Amino acid sequence: MERILPVDLLQTLLVLARTRSFSRTGDEIGRSQSAVSLQMRRLQQIVGSPILASSGKSFGLTPQGEIVLEYAKQIVALNDECVGRLAGGILTGTIRVGIPSDFALSFLPQLLGRFSGTHPDVALDVTCELSRDLIAGLARNEFDIVLAVHDDTPTAPLTDLWREPMAWVGSQIHDLRAMRPLPLVLFPDGCQYRLRVLSALRRRDIPYKIVYSSSNLAGNQAAIESGLGLTAISTSTVPPTLHALPACAELPVLDDFDIGLFWNPNGATGAMRALAAAMVRVLDGKLTRTGEHVPNVSARGTGAPR
Repeated sequence: MERILPVDLLQTLLVLARTRSFSRTGDEIGRSQSAVSLQMRRLQQIVGSPILASSGKSFGLTPQGEIVLEYAKQIVALNDECVGRLAGGILTGTIRVGIPSDFALSFLPQLLGRFSGTHPDVALDVTCELSRDLIAGLARNEFDIVLAVHDDTPTAPLTDLWREPMAWVGSQIHDLRAMRPLPLVLFPDGCQYRLRVLSALRRRDIPYKIVYSSSNLAGNQAAIESGLGLTAISTSTVPPTLHALPACAELPVLDDFDIGLFWNPNGATGAMRALAAAMVRVLDGKLTRTGEHVPNVSARGTGAPR
């Protein structure tokens, strides 16, 4: 048998791995639960190994399934990019993007390398600010697409949402966890990270002192590297020069947060749809969806709403 992996089966696997539910997967792709099950059996036959492992009422991916999933992400992404370019022709224009500075540092290199190579005639005008200011700027039509921390305030068109844990972060050399008051390096007032850090410390009655505060990520990072203080940011955005601190008695547990993609597909250009689709693919590969995906809004690589 010719072992060719059909894209439609891989697309179903991607949805199933995210929803962990045959019925919810069927709802998303417009097929019955039994049809989803049949697709997975067919995929397992092609692969030649079991890809799903059942445990009571729940299931997960086998080690072979995890391998197939990683390739499925790449194959589906390439398929979508190819179809999108052929269907929409050469995309042009400038897209105004707003993104928090830590996510820009962690995700933009991967995103820009791929997107710019596929759409060389599209220019990106990127601004890094606090999430609060980015969402306000989108409402004033200063941005086309914004990635920002979501605080449950319905002030902008939210299309995709991911849940992300926070991590205490410090110098790789200096251990400041037991210091009291606890020295902190934080972004300015209005930063969602700052709000969560201070709330957690107050709940535990841990004294603290803000020793350095700046909207400049590089400045904050330098202050932490020098041992001036600790901070807390998204687990996925901890820079390699800093150290994510393990759970300990000296530091309180921090609440998770939601990061959302905000943009309005109505009247959006093909370039905007292509960029939104690329951002979704990158974030799906790094973060965990909350399950609150907004249907018929987020763009796929074909340029059509889903």
